[in-house]
Amino acid sequence: MGLISFSPAYQDKLPKSIKITGDTNVKMELTEIDRGGQAVILKIEGGRKYRERLMSLGIIPGVFVRIIRRANRSSMLLAVMNRQVILGRDIAKKVTVKQLPV
Repeated sequence: MGLISFSPAYQDKLPKSIKITGDTNVKMELTEIDRGGQAVILKIEGGRKYRERLMSLGIIPGVFVRIIRRANRSSMLLAVMNRQVILGRDIAKKVTVKQLPV
């Protein structure tokens, strides 16, 4: 199984009010973020196909996402890099994020 992780080098590109730390208490699956919530992507787990698919949609470590809508826990609509992306729950569970204040 592969893994793409957040690099500390991205920290300089984030707003100064956001600090990514190794604190495991703040990491969660993308599926755990409520509607309207915002997060920064920390890592993507899974096989090569999962990682390539998510990366093609702009879902990469260091990128901000906002949950626009959730559909019966089966899929979610995200705002990612000035576009909207729909992810199924199984794929979204492979994305680890840090929730940001709204």
